[in-house]
Amino acid sequence: MWRFSLTIPDCRNSSELCYYNGRSVDIVGIVADEPQQKIDGMTYIVSVSSVDGSSATGRAILKNRLYPAFSYGDQLK
Repeated sequence: MWRFSLTIPDCRNSSELCYYNGRSVDIVGIVADEPQQKIDGMTYIVSVSSVDGSSATGRAILKNRLYPAFSYGDQLK
């Protein structure tokens, strides 16, 4: 139980991505895994480097249309 509690991010800290849940923000990050293509669009896992110009950490799942397509390692905003 103690080890699991260490993996939960502190959402009260503005350097964590979960701090911005429910808000509209600009995120900059890199596609961290191979994109998953589905019938209705693409799913990307993005490793976040900054939120609204401030340094932040975390991962986000983004869903987008099929085109334009992005690849592993591309930087997105």
